Amino acid sequence: MNISRSKCLITGSQDLEELHNYSSFPVFIGCTDQDRSKDKFADLKLSISKSSGIIQLSELLPLELIYSEYHSEALGSVWKEHHLEFSLFVKNNINELSVLEIGGSNCEFAELCINLNKKLCWSIVEPNLFKNSHKDISLYNGFIEERLDLVSSSRNVVHSHVLEHLYNPMDVLKKISCNQLSGSRMIFSIPNLFNYLKHKFVNTINFEHTYFLTEEVVIYMFESLSYKLVEKRYFENHSIFYCFEKIDGTHKDISITNNYKINKKAYLEMITHYTVEVDLLNNAIHNYNGEVFIFGAHIFTQYLTYMGLDTKRIKCILDKYKIKLGKRLYGNSLFVSNPDIIQDLKNPLVIVRAGQYQSEIINQLKKINSSVVII
Repeated sequence: MNISRSKCLITGSQDLEELHNYSSFPVFIGCTDQDRSKDKFADLKLSISKSSGIIQLSELLPLELIYSEYHSEALGSVWKEHHLEFSLFVKNNINELSVLEIGGSNCEFAELCINLNKKLCWSIVEPNLFKNSHKDISLYNGFIEERLDLVSSSRNVVHSHVLEHLYNPMDVLKKISCNQLSGSRMIFSIPNLFNYLKHKFVNTINFEHTYFLTEEVVIYMFESLSYKLVEKRYFENHSIFYCFEKIDGTHKDISITNNYKINKKAYLEMITHYTVEVDLLNNAIHNYNGEVFIFGAHIFTQYLTYMGLDTKRIKCILDKYKIKLGKRLYGNSLFVSNPDIIQDLKNPLVIVRAGQYQSEIINQLKKINSSVVII
C-alpha cells in the first residue's frame, strides 16, 4: 500500500505544488533474475513546497518493494576514496570511543575506521545485516527507531548515505536527538544533491532518494533539534561530510531558506534536457556502423529508457558489479555483461550517462579498449 505525503516532510507546511509525474516508472533500482512480466511499475510523483522549495515524492512505495533485492552501489575508485576520506573525518571528529553506525551494510566502513583507531567500540544497527566476524563490531538487526537504547549508550552516531533514504527524516532525527546526551555527536555523509541536480544527474530524486536533501535542509533539521555544526567538508562533487554536536536546550523554531524558484527551474530544465538528449542519442546509435552498448545497470539507464532511448540496437548493459552479471535490469529487456566483452571489438560505441561517476567509468572503458567510442 502506498504512503501519501500531503505536506512538506521537513517543515510540515501544507503548500505542496505538483512538479512532475513519471507515469509507470520501474519500482526497483537494480537487477533481477525474474521474468520481465513480473516487474512492477508505479507513478513517480514529485511535488515541491512553495515556502521552502523542498522537492519530495508525493507517494511512497512499501520499503519491502523498493529494497526487494540487494543492490549496494558503493563500488569503484570514487567510493573507495569517499570511504577513506570519510573515515578520516570520523576519526578527527569523534569525541569518545563509543560509536553507533546506522545502516552499516557489509561492515566495510566500520572496519576501515577501526583500522584507524583500534580502541573504538563500534556497533551497527542495520535491517539487512551481513555476517561479519570482526571481534570489535557488535551487530544489531533492525531499524534505528527500534534500537534507540543503542543511541543512549553511544556518544557518537555515524551514518553514510542513509539520511536521504529515510521516509520520515524529521521523526527519526527527533527520536535520536531525544536519546542523545548533551555533547554527543552525529557524524554523517550525504550525497551533494544540489550539485547532482545542477549537473542534471538523474539519481538526484527517485523511489529511494525521496526528497531533495540540500545543505539548507540539513542545517534547518539539525538546528531545530538543538544541534550545533562542528565541521562540514565537501568530497569532490559527490558528497558532503557533517559533524553536529548535541547541545542543551529545547527544540528551536527556525526558518528555512526558500529555494522554490531555483529548485523548480533546475528540475524542469533537467527533464527538458533529457528529452532532447534522448533524441540525439537515438539518432547517433541508429546511424552507427558497429556494436552499441550502454554502461550502468542502474537508475541512469532506467531513466534514459523511460525517456525514450531506443534499446533495439543496444547489445547489452556493461557493468562491473559481479552480483549484476547475467541478470536483467529491472523494468527493461536489457541484460548485463562485464565490460571486458568489448576488449577485442573494433570501435564499439558505449553510451555513458553516469552522473558523478562519469570520468571514472570512461577511463575504465578506455583501458579495456582504446578504440571505444563514448557518447
